[in-house]
Amino acid sequence: MNIKLRNDYVLVELPQKVKEEKTQGGIYVPAMANVPGPTKQAVGFIEAVGPSCVDLKRNMRVMYPVHAGLKHTEAGKEYVLLKADEVIGILDD
Repeated sequence: MNIKLRNDYVLVELPQKVKEEKTQGGIYVPAMANVPGPTKQAVGFIEAVGPSCVDLKRNMRVMYPVHAGLKHTEAGKEYVLLKADEVIGILDD
């Protein structure tokens, strides 16, 4: 992906989707529905960073709120565009 971010934005690649469940009644339950309310977070790898980001780098594994940012799909991969301050933490592997 060739993208040039501005200011303090970061582009995070989302991991492969967790399969949603289907109930006996035929209702689809999203994978995130089983996570408790206020602790819903997502994890992904940073693909690109804007010039104003000093503490975030490409390929860092980060955690952020599930509903944060703007979702984007390109070439079959899903991304989310976040402001740097929406990143909750950096995860070590």
